[in-house]
Amino acid sequence: MSTTLQTKINPLSKVLFKVQDYKNKTLKPNILDPLEQKITQEIHKIQVNSFINEAKKAEFKGNIKKALDKYYEALYFLKTDKIDDAKQQETILAIENGKYNPSLELAFKMALYFETTIEKIFHYKEKRG
Repeated sequence: MSTTLQTKINPLSKVLFKVQDYKNKTLKPNILDPLEQKITQEIHKIQVNSFINEAKKAEFKGNIKKALDKYYEALYFLKTDKIDDAKQQETILAIENGKYNPSLELAFKMALYFETTIEKIFHYKEKRG
């Protein structure tokens, strides 16, 4: 975990720990559920954005393998976390469907990497205005 990521997540993790601790001590722990969920979602969002930003930086620098790895780390994180996939389906689909608009070079390298064609990885729909 990068230093910047840690500096963003650590304060939230501390607050989350205190909320969870207080839930164990109070008679009405359900009152704190929305706050706990909101903090957890914010931590989650920071982590996913970190993966995606690292992938974009790697792609920009021409490090295609690292970019692919980071996109797949983001997908793996999204699919294996404790948050219901239905609630984060938009993010999962954006990565899977290539809404991050990879460069043409990355598209070709992805096709070579997966031993398939670009058309099988990306589906282009022309926007008509």
